[in-house]
Amino acid sequence: MNSDKDNRAVATLSMSDPTGPYSIAPQTGGEFKGRGNYTWGLAKKPYQIKFPASTDVLGMGASKTWILLANQADASLMRNKLAFDFADAIGLAYTPASRWVDVRINGKYQGNYLIAEKVEVKKN
Repeated sequence: MNSDKDNRAVATLSMSDPTGPYSIAPQTGGEFKGRGNYTWGLAKKPYQIKFPASTDVLGMGASKTWILLANQADASLMRNKLAFDFADAIGLAYTPASRWVDVRINGKYQGNYLIAEKVEVKKN
């Protein structure tokens, strides 16, 4: 992936779950780009992925845009996940679901990430 976060790469996006139920068939025309301000400057890059159509990712519901949080600034890799789970447990509205994932780009392992639906303000 290019080091400039504003560059977008059109890609074939797919995900596979070793247990089987959440695998996503490859979708051509998806978009992959960098995200973040401070976090983009860290060694492990955060990304945004956008499928060509709303896609259910790991049973979290259908959405077109998903965020891959690198958690580089958190040595435990758990701070964001704990905050999302706590917010959900107390019933905080608009809390995104999240799951741990291992990310590979062009076959190269990038590390453990937290995938979550992108929270956006829209008409609905």
